[in-house]
Order: sequence, then structure tokens, then C-alpha cells
Amino acid sequence: MKLSKLYLSKIIFLISCVCLLGSHPVYAEADSVSEKYIVYTPSVETHLVTIHINGAVLNIPRNYLETAIYSSDGTVFFQAVIHFPDFNGATEKTIDEFVYRKRWHSPNIIELKSTKLFSHASYIADNVIAAEKGISEHDKRYGLFISKHYTLSGAEDIYYIADGTTKENIAVECAKEKDPAARRCQTYFDLTPGVTLLCDFNDSLMPHWEDIRANISQFIKSIKAGG
Repeated sequence: MKLSKLYLSKIIFLISCVCLLGSHPVYAEADSVSEKYIVYTPSVETHLVTIHINGAVLNIPRNYLETAIYSSDGTVFFQAVIHFPDFNGATEKTIDEFVYRKRWHSPNIIELKSTKLFSHASYIADNVIAAEKGISEHDKRYGLFISKHYTLSGAEDIYYIADGTTKENIAVECAKEKDPAARRCQTYFDLTPGVTLLCDFNDSLMPHWEDIRANISQFIKSIKAGG
């Protein structure tokens, strides 16, 4: 069967389009992980694992990285774990505290989880401050205001600090728990546009929230390529 020149030209055009799509920069910027099958597995290895997430390039030492997997939509989810008070990754001395099923028995492990739940880290703090606007008196704890009018599902206490005292609005939410030793608190950090890091730690570390925020901010800066 002979094909017309017009038909052949259409085929060549379609093939060219496919080739162009295959070389489009979007594929180079897609989420990816340089090392496979990191699922709730702490390690004392210190080599770098490269993660591309939402346009950002991260180089995370393996002893800080516990999980790096692809979500159902093809994006990468990762979880880093950090030891308090030295803010180091896992070592031979501390590895038992990092083991996933033992972590809840150790108040010294801080978790960092990537999330697209909020567009920016101060989302909750901005809403808390808006709800508390016009309230003249607030109780304080750990140098933070205690929210009286903003509620969040699962949270027992919400602490916040408004812009002017620091460079950003900050909120820390602490969960309701029957066992006080298991009570966890959460705060957020900006990672890259559209992706924030949820920082989760034991309630016993709340007196050190400023130290935690300063060191986690430094850690984020250290893992960003060119950061």
C-alpha cells in the first residue's frame, strides 16, 4: 500500500512532536529520588541522597533521611529525622532512637515531613492572628501567646507569635493525648513554592522551640542545592 506525501508528512510531524515532548524541560524538573526504596529506614550512612521536589534540588545526608517515596500522583514525599539536642542525623550511638517503632518512646527525635497541605508555612499563624485580632489580653507560655479563639481539629493548645517580634508569623499546635508523654507538637517551614515542611516533635521540647526553629531553618538551608 502506497502512502500519500501528505499522510507521510503528518506522520513525520507527529513523530517530531513526540520527540520534542520527550526532551521538554518539564521531565528534567520532575520529582525524583537518587536512591530507591527508602521507607521508614533510618541509617548511619552519610552519603548524600538527591531529591528533586517541586523544582527544588535537595541533597540530604542519608543518616538524616528516613523515607523518600513517590506519591500516587508522581510527586515525592520525604521524611527526615533529627536528634535533639545536637541536631545531628543518626549515629551508631543514637540509631536505636531513630528506629521507627521505637521513636515514640524517645522524646529526642524531631521529624520533618514534606507536605503540600499549605501554600506557605505561616498559613495557620496568619489565621490564628486574624482570629485573635482585637483581643487585648493573652496568656503566654514559652514566650509565645496562647490562642483563645482559634480552634484546630485534634489540637489542644495553639501557640503563636506575630510579625514584628520575629521576621515571620509562627504557630505551634500541640495535640490532645491521653498520655502526656506521647503529646506531639507541630510547626511549619517553607521549603519551596507549594511545598512546606511539617516539623513534628515531642511536647517536652516546647521550651526549646526557638532553638528548634533556628536549627531546622539552618538544616533546610544546608540541604538546598546552592543554598
